[in-house]
Amino acid sequence: MIAFPYFAAPVTIQEILIIMEKVEVVVAHHDCATLRAGDVFLKIDAGRTRTDVEVEAMAMAPVPTPEILWRKPPVLALAALRGKALGRLGEPSTASPAAWAAAGAVLRMLHDAPLPPWHSLDQRRMGDVECPGSSVDHGPGRGHLASMKESGR
Repeated sequence: MIAFPYFAAPVTIQEILIIMEKVEVVVAHHDCATLRAGDVFLKIDAGRTRTDVEVEAMAMAPVPTPEILWRKPPVLALAALRGKALGRLGEPSTASPAAWAAAGAVLRMLHDAPLPPWHSLDQRRMGDVECPGSSVDHGPGRGHLASMKESGR
């Protein structure tokens, strides 16, 4: 049983998924998955150390991060961030240039922040920090984003 912010009594993960009208699989791999159920993201990871590192990194980040609603390994529940999406995969963006500039400024702040204390891990172990194959590891590169901006998407 776990405490879920929208319910008066603790509920199980299965009960949460039954209550929610729609559960979206955001990303899934052989050892981790992220599900979206309403305004809650459930990150399920077989590697507890990855979740520990993620929670620690979120606490250190100089930019807004999702609120941690609860944590019961192997599950981490995060609140959806407020705001409007800049775009959807495969669709042209309707966001203004100012919105993209603001997002870029936030990314610059994160990029310029000091490295976390575990940055000295060797490259073989760095794959344990984030779920392999995630958009953080393999998302669109800078050139792709620049070409999207130039094409008006």
